[in-house]
Amino acid sequence: MVQEVQKNDFQLGDYVVFDIATSGLSPKDSSLLGIFAIKIEKGEIVERFRRIVKLQGELSEFMTDVTKITNEMIKVGEPEEQVLNDFQVFCGSLTLVSHNAEFEVNFLNYYFQKHGFQALNQPVIDSLELVRKTYPELKRYSLTQLAQFFDFDTNNQNPEFGVETTRMLLEKL
Repeated sequence: MVQEVQKNDFQLGDYVVFDIATSGLSPKDSSLLGIFAIKIEKGEIVERFRRIVKLQGELSEFMTDVTKITNEMIKVGEPEEQVLNDFQVFCGSLTLVSHNAEFEVNFLNYYFQKHGFQALNQPVIDSLELVRKTYPELKRYSLTQLAQFFDFDTNNQNPEFGVETTRMLLEKL
């Protein structure tokens, strides 16, 4: 499902850039904390999606530092099933773009299936693979490193850093 794309054939029409926040690396042992997305039509931002999942318990200080999602946010978040449903409606059949897309899509599909929803089946483009092919000389490809390399004006102190940086990365490529 994640498409291999070369820089010279990278053409997108309308699409959705997305990023998820999780409490770990395995969907079976972790929680979905939030989904953030930006819908792009004719090269312009037309809509944003920002949903935090309501969870019981507390996030560690480390997890809050990594995701920028606080315990206050998860206490007033929305039910996981509702967040997932709303995200599928938001995306429709548009092409999806994400950084480290295989992780993001696998995590989401695990939760979609858990709640009886259809897995993502539209094309997905991985900005991580695209930037690796375009800039093979770079040593690191994290969104934080890429934001610094490209001198993006981003705020890495909010949960939407990943989706904003991925969107700017696409524009750069």
